[in-house]
Amino acid sequence: MLTRKYWHLLTPLQSRRLNGSLNRVPPNFYDSVWKILERTQGGIVIAGQHLPQQPTLSDMTPFELTFSYKIESMMSAIEHPEYRQILVELLCIIAVILERNSELIFSNKLDLDQLISTAFRQYCSDHDIADGNDMTPFYELDDSDLSKNSTASYFARAVIDSLLNGICLTKRKITTFMPSDSLSCAPASNPERSDNQGYNGCLVS
Repeated sequence: MLTRKYWHLLTPLQSRRLNGSLNRVPPNFYDSVWKILERTQGGIVIAGQHLPQQPTLSDMTPFELTFSYKIESMMSAIEHPEYRQILVELLCIIAVILERNSELIFSNKLDLDQLISTAFRQYCSDHDIADGNDMTPFYELDDSDLSKNSTASYFARAVIDSLLNGICLTKRKITTFMPSDSLSCAPASNPERSDNQGYNGCLVS
C-alpha cells in the first residue's frame, strides 16, 4: 500500500498522476490564480474554456469558494491527471514571475494550453524528439529543479516569450529565476510531507 512515507519514491510522472487524480493544489493556489487574472486583461483560457477578467473580478472575491469552484470546474474538463498537474505547475510559475515583476501584465488572453504546447515543442527540439504527440518524456522531467532540463525551466521560457510578444512593461529587466532557486509549488521533498496538501505553495524561495 502506498503511504506518504514512500511518496518520494515515485517518478515525476507517477507523482503527477497521483496529485492530478486527487485534484491536489498548493495551499495558496487559487489566490495566486486570482492575482494572475488581475494582471491578464484578456482573461485566462484553461482547457479551451475562457475565464474573462471582467466581470469575474467584479462579481467575485479572491477568498470566496465560488472562485475556487470556478477554477476547479474548468480544470475538471482535463482528461489526463498528469496534464492537469503540469497546468497547476505552470500557473505557479506564472504567479512567481508576475510577483517578481510588478510592472508586467498580459495584454491578451493567457492560453495555458498554448503555453504548455510551446514548452513541449521546445523540449522536443532540444532533445531531437520526433514524436510531438507523446508527452510522456516531458511528464517525466523534474518539476522542482530549476536547471535547464526541467518543466519549470521550459515553462518559464514559454511564459517570458509570451510576455515579450505582447505586454505592457517598463524598462526594468524581467526577473525570472536563478538556478539555485527552489520551486516550492512542487510537492515537498520531505517524505513525511508535513503539510496536508504535500505542497509548500506557489512561491520561489
